[in-house]
Amino acid sequence: MTSQAHRELAARIRPALTKLYVLYFRLAETSDLTGPQLTILSRLDNEGPARISQIAKAEGIRMPTASNALHQLEDRGMIERIREETDRRGVKVQLTPFGKSELERVGNERTAYLANMLAALPEEKLGDITKLANLINELSEAYDTEEALKAFEKASRRSNVQAILDGTLDNN
Repeated sequence: MTSQAHRELAARIRPALTKLYVLYFRLAETSDLTGPQLTILSRLDNEGPARISQIAKAEGIRMPTASNALHQLEDRGMIERIREETDRRGVKVQLTPFGKSELERVGNERTAYLANMLAALPEEKLGDITKLANLINELSEAYDTEEALKAFEKASRRSNVQAILDGTLDNN
């Protein structure tokens, strides 16, 4: 359950996160790959070949959405379809060498952009940022499963309904 302290902290950091998010993606426009396409490529790179249904489930998206994203990646030569050895009817997708190189290129560029953003901070703040990075990664991993995502969405809907009933919903 979300406490008042959680809400206050969220209200305090949300504007800055939004500003940094917009700035980061404005700087990182050199790739025309979408966020979902990048996460699919990353997942295939980290976990290996997968069925479309597995990707949809892991990404928390519907099958048609996953299929469309994969079709676009396949048209660009970043992924390829392969038949399963045990069940020839089954089809998986895997990263191509070009897809892997594009994923690495975009990742390196975005890391450089983020490093430049972090360079705006004084050197003595890097220890604080390292601790924050660990917390951000932990938070990200907490929502990296379908069950966690569903629980988060359910809790968000419940919180929004309660906020509407209380007259306190802030849509900003």
